[in-house]
Amino acid sequence: MTHPLLIRCRRFAIVALALFTLNFAWEMAQARFYSSMKGLPFLSATWLCTRAAATDVALLALWFGIIALVAHDGAWPLHPTPKTIAVFLALGLLATVAIEHWAIATERWSYGSDMPTILG
Repeated sequence: MTHPLLIRCRRFAIVALALFTLNFAWEMAQARFYSSMKGLPFLSATWLCTRAAATDVALLALWFGIIALVAHDGAWPLHPTPKTIAVFLALGLLATVAIEHWAIATERWSYGSDMPTILG
């Protein structure tokens, strides 16, 4: 018989790997819109996208934990409520805007001329 904690850890690892894969694909797909990515060797660009995807997964894990605390329910994704969905979306939007603003302001990365933007 498998220990329940081991089962949860395996599920977490599977979900984390799936989220990493999706985020990595997203990062690679949008890399062409960043002027700071143009001209980079493939392995350098891939490494940057790998780090970005890993950071995204870490943020998702943090948000999951925050929502679990707010909802007093570690299994909230199995039965989401309007409150948990709203907190998840708010955290995602706030983090996205904050990270993008910081990265552009500190010249960590820059948008290419063909980057679609909201509000300039």
